Formats: sequence, structure tokens, C-alpha cells
Amino acid sequence: MVISIGCIGCVEQRECRLPSDCEGKPHPNCTSDWLCVDGRCIWGCGECSLSLCDCKCYPKGETPEEKTGRICGINCLDEFNVSGCEYRNGRCVEIYKETKEIKEMECTQDSDCGTGGCSGQICGLKERVKDIITTCEYRPEYDCLRLTSCKCIDGKCQWEENNAYLECMKNLSRKSIPPQRLQ
Repeated sequence: MVISIGCIGCVEQRECRLPSDCEGKPHPNCTSDWLCVDGRCIWGCGECSLSLCDCKCYPKGETPEEKTGRICGINCLDEFNVSGCEYRNGRCVEIYKETKEIKEMECTQDSDCGTGGCSGQICGLKERVKDIITTCEYRPEYDCLRLTSCKCIDGKCQWEENNAYLECMKNLSRKSIPPQRLQ
């Protein structure tokens, strides 16, 4: 017997699209900033966890293994040169072990990074993203990407969240089509 539960005409309810959407909400008494993770407002308290599933940093309690119970065991130091996490400028970031061999970091300069995907929405290592195939769909937030750049930030290729980009995303959140934050 298969039971299908669906919702016709439902709209996914999100608490936030950007951290600024969380301002004014009650939070624990610690020095921190709001984070918007999967549409939920999270007060970080500066606590971050390193996921052993993807070697990325998340607010405490938000790693893939903490959310799903999945057990992972990547050696992040050996595989990605990531030794831990820290809370910096309102987000959790990876700490790279200091080494003379810079090649273990994903990138060392902006020219190492490039864009890929049908709409140019993926930011990553230039050699890797050039062959990535995605579905060809238009999303309003892709227009915001024209206001920013794919850069090498903290040893990782990622979209620079400059003021113009953040303002564009904020304006989209006021419209009926919910924007998705791009990684």
C-alpha cells in the first residue's frame, strides 16, 4: 500500500531569506549574529561544527550528520586541509591548516575560480565547474549574480556577498517568488 501525502497550492513557509530578516527576534544572551540556514533564523552564539560528511562548517546543530543522524568519517585535514571551524563576520568558516603547500587549498587567487552551470549560477574551481551540467532554468536570484563575482575567499571559491548582491536578494525577498541563496 502506498500513501501519498501532497499539498496542492501550498507555499513553503520560510522564516528568513537573509540574516537581516531575523533582526528583532528574541535570542539567547550571547554575543553573536543571526544566520539564515535553510529558511530558519539561527542565533549562532559563535558556535560552529565541522561536518565529517562534506568538511564544511555549520552552526552548531546544523551539520548534515546532526540533522539526519547519518554517520560520516571524512578525514577533513588529509582530504581538504581543513582543521576546524570558527565564527567570523556572521558566519561559520573553515580553518585551513597552515602549510607551505598552498596547493591543498581549493584556490589561492580569484583567477583560480570560475562559473559553471547552464545559467552560470555555480561558483567553483575553474577546472571543475567548466564541465558541470545543470538543468537550464531561470531563477530570479540569478540576476543578482551579475552584481557580484566568483572569488577565492578563505581558500574556497565562492560568491562574494557584496552590498549590491545582498540588496538585490533582499529586494527579491519582498516579491512573491522566494529567492534561494547560492553557494
